[in-house]
Amino acid sequence: MQCFQHLLGFTGLITLAGCLTTAATPASSATSADAAKHWTADNGNGTYSNPLFYEEFEDPDIIRIGEDYYLAGTTMHMNPALIVLHSRDLVNWELASYCMDRLDLGPAFRLEGGNICGRGIWAPCIRYHDGMFYVFSNVNTVGCQVFRSKSPHGPWARNQLPGMHDLSVLFDDGKIYAISGATRPVIVELKKDITEIVPNTRRQMNAEGMGEGHHLYKINGKYYDLSAIPGADSRSVRFQVVDLGKGRVALKAGNGRFVSAAGKSVVLKDLAGRAPGDAESFQWINLMLGDTMLMSLTNYRYLATKLNNPGPVTVSATGPQPDRKDGACFKWKAVQ
Repeated sequence: MQCFQHLLGFTGLITLAGCLTTAATPASSATSADAAKHWTADNGNGTYSNPLFYEEFEDPDIIRIGEDYYLAGTTMHMNPALIVLHSRDLVNWELASYCMDRLDLGPAFRLEGGNICGRGIWAPCIRYHDGMFYVFSNVNTVGCQVFRSKSPHGPWARNQLPGMHDLSVLFDDGKIYAISGATRPVIVELKKDITEIVPNTRRQMNAEGMGEGHHLYKINGKYYDLSAIPGADSRSVRFQVVDLGKGRVALKAGNGRFVSAAGKSVVLKDLAGRAPGDAESFQWINLMLGDTMLMSLTNYRYLATKLNNPGPVTVSATGPQPDRKDGACFKWKAVQ
């Protein structure tokens, strides 16, 4: 048994909640039959459907400049590397550029004596300051890559800083700060040319419940850091993971009840001494980078909990279905 503190389901698909208030441009009547078969999130009537696109841009970071939005996302070991997307409405996205044509930072990147599959570009941070676009991304065992360009379409110049896991950067009144790390992140100041860390500026945050994948902002004079839960130490939601064998686990709450899935929601159920059944069984789903999700064996939905909320557990994010329009095109292997 081990302590399971948070469950978050990430499908790797970029989604938005709600409905746009501005009308989206209807699809052209001249659209070919073949093109019409391809997925588009824009319904052409001022609404949209999730997912926005069928790509795996995990750890997205988005900025707005005037009426334009720019997104940078994880591309791991893929080439070209570190994608930058552009949108005017957060629904219709187009490729702006890649920061690197070829991710070549050592022999393993060329499959010489090893490989970097599932590694490489992680959790980028995109920023715009004084007419310059910046994209920051840490590459484990190599260092933090810094890309800069006067245009989101490139070309991009690159330099390297010491490694900073899942960093976020803030330009603040003439100074530049970077936050990075998991559980107890670290804040440092960067030199104005962003080529070095200012000596003796390392400070460790003492706030509990911090995660990784940081997004650092200053709003109305206050500083905010948003982070993802994997790696955090929040004490408000905690379950014990009970290994049932064959890749199955059950989740036991502090009051002795088990998480039990039924329909579109789950409850904490008193089994009165009985062994967990299918409704209380969840399957580990292994993702790249060693991340995991838990999928219910009864309804094939991924289990999630709300941050800092010990209230009712809910099932969210429907599991894979054959119908591409319904949000997935995979079929998970059943546990035998």
